[in-house]
Amino acid sequence: MVAQGESGDVDECIREIKDALPGHVREARITDVPFDSRYSDFRITF
Repeated sequence: MVAQGESGDVDECIREIKDALPGHVREARITDVPFDSRYSDFRITF
């Protein structure tokens, strides 16, 4: 998953996903990278 935004918002997003899918999220890694303008809105893709 790529999540871009304020660190508190990203942390909350991960928390909400873990809460919604208990036992299914085995690991979450956060890596700070430069802002990418390709991501301007919210969407989920596979």
